[in-house]
Amino acid sequence: MKEFLKGLNIETNNLDLYIQAVTHPSYANEHGEDCKHLERLEFMGDAVLQLMVSHLIYYKEGSFLEGEMSLIRSKLVRADSLCNEAKKLGLDKVLNLGVGEEKSGGRNGKNILADAFEAFVAAIYLDKGFDFTFEFVKSVFSKLVDEIDVASLLDYKSKLQELVQADTKQSVSYREVSHSGTSNNPIYVFEVLLDDEIVLATGTGKSKKLAQQDAAKNALEKCSK
Repeated sequence: MKEFLKGLNIETNNLDLYIQAVTHPSYANEHGEDCKHLERLEFMGDAVLQLMVSHLIYYKEGSFLEGEMSLIRSKLVRADSLCNEAKKLGLDKVLNLGVGEEKSGGRNGKNILADAFEAFVAAIYLDKGFDFTFEFVKSVFSKLVDEIDVASLLDYKSKLQELVQADTKQSVSYREVSHSGTSNNPIYVFEVLLDDEIVLATGTGKSKKLAQQDAAKNALEKCSK
């Protein structure tokens, strides 16, 4: 563990925290009551990640709406994403697993690695404090925040298209109404039309894609009413 932390440029004041963070309950069950496992740290790490990733999203260039921020965060801190980051760090190689869990492939288990990543973040937080932990989280997630395609998460356009074509042979199209704001903070307004004639709804966004998705979302809400 000392060598692992050295590779991450972490000078620890409490090595036991990090050992606990990579110790699965299955291992602890085989080594007695004094062996601490990662579950309590996982609880703390989840909260720390939620806050710090929210901070990165909130202050990303070009502000997002509340619903958009929630979707981005859920995409970044879900098990698939955390598992990938755990493997990049090499947490899979330092996990302490029980014999049965090891034989069943637990070292590559998505949820096990995601839990270990959260626990590891908590260990850093408890050992090194907020600022150091934030820099660590930032180094992991900043690029992911920049690369994420918000419009693909908000796929209201496909839902609207499916709804319209399910009952009719009509088509859906989008038309730009206006474009204002600055280059760093643009505002687009789009209409969604049925058969290029009937305006179903209007939407706004920081890009053309997001404005179209917002228009489709508003159209769907009208349909549901």
